[in-house]
Amino acid sequence: MPRRLIAFVLFCALTSCTTIPIIEHEVVERARPVPHSGPLVQASQEVVRGGADSHFMLLNNAEEALKWRLALIDSARSSLDIQTFMWESDDAGALLFDRVLRAADRGVRVRLLVDDIWFESDEQAMAAIDAHPNLSMRLYNPSRVRGGSVSRAMYFLTNYKKMNRRMHNKTFIADGVFAINGGRNLGGKYFGLSKKYNFRDLDVLTTGPVLSEVREEFDLFWNSAYAYPAKYLSDEAESYDVPSSLKRMRKVIVRHEDGLLKSYPIRVRDWGDELKILRNEMVSGQAHFVGDDPYGRERIVVDYVTEALANAQSEITIISPYFIPYANRFDGVDKLIERGVKVNIVVPSLGANNHTPAHSHYRKYRKAILDAGCSLYEYHFQPDAGQRALCDVEPVRASFIGMHMKAVIIDRRVCFIGSLNMDPRAMDINTEEGMFIESEELTKQMLEIVEAMTLPANAWKLEQTDRGRIQWRGECVLTRQPARNEWQRIIDAITRWIPIESEL
Repeated sequence: MPRRLIAFVLFCALTSCTTIPIIEHEVVERARPVPHSGPLVQASQEVVRGGADSHFMLLNNAEEALKWRLALIDSARSSLDIQTFMWESDDAGALLFDRVLRAADRGVRVRLLVDDIWFESDEQAMAAIDAHPNLSMRLYNPSRVRGGSVSRAMYFLTNYKKMNRRMHNKTFIADGVFAINGGRNLGGKYFGLSKKYNFRDLDVLTTGPVLSEVREEFDLFWNSAYAYPAKYLSDEAESYDVPSSLKRMRKVIVRHEDGLLKSYPIRVRDWGDELKILRNEMVSGQAHFVGDDPYGRERIVVDYVTEALANAQSEITIISPYFIPYANRFDGVDKLIERGVKVNIVVPSLGANNHTPAHSHYRKYRKAILDAGCSLYEYHFQPDAGQRALCDVEPVRASFIGMHMKAVIIDRRVCFIGSLNMDPRAMDINTEEGMFIESEELTKQMLEIVEAMTLPANAWKLEQTDRGRIQWRGECVLTRQPARNEWQRIIDAITRWIPIESEL
């Protein structure tokens, strides 16, 4: 027996960890056909009107982003396919799961695909969820060792190359006719409900011909060997007290109806009035949905984005919460600038970054970015009231605002909205996805969003002095990078020297 296996067996024995079985690939399961009728089908038909274009609406507001997800769930009549990197066990996560379960109870086929690394639920509960006749749940690339965090951490480290690849995709499909894609995971800070910090984020609601590509990408992941059915996580699913668990969860939701969740409907409702406005609110354009394969063999999203940037003729705007031009990823930018392409980059300031090590390694490139001729902006962690209103949802006012938006705008006519960060982890390790949209109207809306984000009240524009020192120019001029507190500066200074850049 190999030494590594012996050590692992001994470790499991000492820590009482359990392992999940290796399974044969499941029967291939495809997206359901689009139903002939239903509120979403009717709304889509009224928007598309038989045309060849797809149609889009930006979800620029945290409150609207959650409400439209609830609208899709409550209005679905045939299917819900949900894929996410994180599904947090907070009020927003509970509200969404409750509505999804109620949809399954009324006959909607639900498929939930969640990355395993941060998902907080015990194996028995997940197996019991998967036992629902209309709800299937799968985990992407799960740890074979379950139980305590120490056991899982040890398994992760001893199987690092395989376990390090995560599914960063974020897709929400209802009845095969509407989808939401973008940067938001499923949790309170993405929907304005975190008292610590809320995110400035972005999604796009889509209907029309491009939905076939979105559905195909979901099916590719759902049927991959990396998607592990939750029913195999535990052989004690039948003994799990589902009614009591649901009763506890729903009591929490009701208890917060007039508090934290006061801005959201906590009960299933009719969304007919909201669906009617889509015919006037959604804008048309051509779209192409791209996604990586679930095994990490091809970097499809990166290839498409790289090619699109290389072909820019006049202007590029990149918005990314984690921007690390690692391994010469930035080499082509100076050539674009030489031929007259204006390059704008919007990233969070240290204070607006929820991942300090990512900022620590980004800041090493600031001077090179400015030397290349780019316009570089860092988003404020205490933006103005207008930006706050897009991030906080009553009654919450977070201590600070973080930036989590991921988008690219090219030549004022094409935009890319998806899950892709401009960092090594997204570019080289995780799976990603996103929507390329060619629409002058939608791109105009995107540029208006960026314009508001980069006002002096909301961002600092970085400039260099004659001596090569960086200044932060906003409503005032700073000569030291803005941070929430001195402790964050200390962490930033320390993590800058830790050699983890390729993992960020």
